[in-house]
Amino acid sequence: SISSFSQELLHQVNDPIRFKLFISRNLASSSLTKIYRIKSLLHQLQNINPEHVFIDIIYERDNPEAFQKHQLFNIPQIPVSVYRQFHIKEVPAVLGLTISYEDDIEEIPFLLDISEIEPIIAIALYRLIQQKKPTLTLIHHNIDSFKKDFSIFIKSLTDLYHLEFFNYDHMTLDPNHTTLFLSPPVLLPQQFNQITD
Repeated sequence: SISSFSQELLHQVNDPIRFKLFISRNLASSSLTKIYRIKSLLHQLQNINPEHVFIDIIYERDNPEAFQKHQLFNIPQIPVSVYRQFHIKEVPAVLGLTISYEDDIEEIPFLLDISEIEPIIAIALYRLIQQKKPTLTLIHHNIDSFKKDFSIFIKSLTDLYHLEFFNYDHMTLDPNHTTLFLSPPVLLPQQFNQITD
């Protein structure tokens, strides 16, 4: 069942909030009950605010290209034991959920031992909807290259900040330097006047 806490959060939503459930083909049959519970819960959440809550169920067997996008998020592949051709073997499997709202994303890897699914989702919704992060703006001469070369660093920042990226090719910046700006700037009025004068 859906807690009153989750219901109140979703009633506050005025912009699209999207749930994406990634389901790999290598899941053991023991995961089927968990998948059913997650899907049922997501549809209950959607019924609270159907105009703004959207659900994508992405099966690897049906849409392998869309499924591969789970690699962009913090949803790990975990080895599971399956019975194949009269043998038990370990294969990598994925069962994970992303929740996106505005420019922020929460990730939940459900293959981990999670017995209470709804509270986990409720906490993620709270972080997305109510617990706003400060904005950190990253300015670089080549943002695409920066995202690729410093992906671990960027990932470490996403837990603390909402990130914005800007290319400043036209500015005279040392290509080896990355400039970080916190937004909004914490400046006293007189300090701001000194900078802008």
